[in-house]
Amino acid sequence: ARRASHQTAYVASGLAIDFEKRRVSVDGQEIKLTRKEYDLLCTLAQHSGQVVTHKQLLAAGWGSTVTDTQFVRVYVGQLRQKLEADPSAPKLILTEPGIGYLLSEQ
Repeated sequence: ARRASHQTAYVASGLAIDFEKRRVSVDGQEIKLTRKEYDLLCTLAQHSGQVVTHKQLLAAGWGSTVTDTQFVRVYVGQLRQKLEADPSAPKLILTEPGIGYLLSEQ
């Protein structure tokens, strides 16, 4: 059961997500994401500017039965490779150590 978001798109700092078409682009370039990467990115976007916990991200990507936060780290790493200008110095997906991640609105 997915919560329907009344938001149909997310646009901030060059990142654009079209929730209806399931399209993601950075500075106008369409980015191909796996389903899990997309689900995690959407969860971050729906809470942009707020920290989303590892647990929330696990539930979004894998359901509440998975508890290994390493999954989240790996996928956030993949998202950064695809979305960030410099993945080693992320400006979009920020880490909140020990808590989770935050999608920056800057």
